[in-house]
Amino acid sequence: MLIENLNDLQRAVLKALVDRIIPADDFPAASEAGVVTYLDQLIGLRLPERSAEIAVGLDAIDSVAEETYNASFAVLPVEDQDSLISELLSRGSLANRNLSEFLSSMINYASEGYYANPENGGNVNSVSWKMIGFEVVEGVRLVTHSVEKS
Repeated sequence: MLIENLNDLQRAVLKALVDRIIPADDFPAASEAGVVTYLDQLIGLRLPERSAEIAVGLDAIDSVAEETYNASFAVLPVEDQDSLISELLSRGSLANRNLSEFLSSMINYASEGYYANPENGGNVNSVSWKMIGFEVVEGVRLVTHSVEKS
């Protein structure tokens, strides 16, 4: 199930937003590493009550971009996207829109999707694990052990 009711513009804003949160360098940007797929699965399957909030937040970011730059957030140059994100994070709210909290939650979600176990829909081909030097061995599962306190 996809994040419910996101239209094409909202999906474009979402992709652009996560790609500014985790941009490409020597490794893929967030959307290339499956973060949007991760969000679809996380929100669509486990947190469907957050769908409307995400749609409203994406619309608000796009509205501010239109007001400020006369263009959709999704098509702004990356420098303008970064500037807008920084401004919204530092202000906390703009015209009664509390976007700082929304952006903070999107930063957390994007990070989760980028660094999570690939079985959760993000971190395609274990790209972020390879980036940090984590060796991926096919067929081997990590097991955690509890440590008894004396």
